[in-house]
Amino acid sequence: MKKQNFIMVFALVAFGFMACNNKIENGLQKTIDEDEAVQFLRMMTIQERLDMDRELSVTTNYFHLHDVEQYSEFTTRNSSNNAYLFRFDGFGRLAKGSGSKKCGGIGFCDVRWNFLTAVVDFDEYGSILERDPITGQFYIDVLLAEPVPNHITKESFNFHMDDYLLVNTMEVVGNDFALQKGVFPLNPDLGVAGGYRIPVVIVE
Repeated sequence: MKKQNFIMVFALVAFGFMACNNKIENGLQKTIDEDEAVQFLRMMTIQERLDMDRELSVTTNYFHLHDVEQYSEFTTRNSSNNAYLFRFDGFGRLAKGSGSKKCGGIGFCDVRWNFLTAVVDFDEYGSILERDPITGQFYIDVLLAEPVPNHITKESFNFHMDDYLLVNTMEVVGNDFALQKGVFPLNPDLGVAGGYRIPVVIVE
């Protein structure tokens, strides 16, 4: 009798374990490698970002002064003169690069900048420098054009900055900026499809 009970308990435990595994394998909260996860991400282009801002009449804290020591003046997305535009080639970080592929995974390898009012390719990927009026923290929001699949864990989409990424603005504004080193989770509340808020620091 004891042997039969043991066999029955073992069978139930084994069944539960297999059911749990099948649930994960079927895509419910499945964790995947970031090289696979990045294929589900599509960053907004500059034009898509501006269109979203205009359609939603979003107000934000664009930082638009030439002198970074003057923190008091801000503008809205409907009036973005001299806002700082950060431009990217797409997702990818140095630590995940290999062979002929310089960058891989979810992060950034390089960044370029210019003023939003300058002539740029608005089909490029990019974000705009902002500053929180309460905390004083500079940041950029890297927004997604499409939501990520809900059967993949949020942690699979973590954004990695392997080191501080310098933005060479010294000649124009007297200081350089840098994207902060760290791991940043996907925030589903940013924009219309989620995104990442990356802190930006002033290089002394």
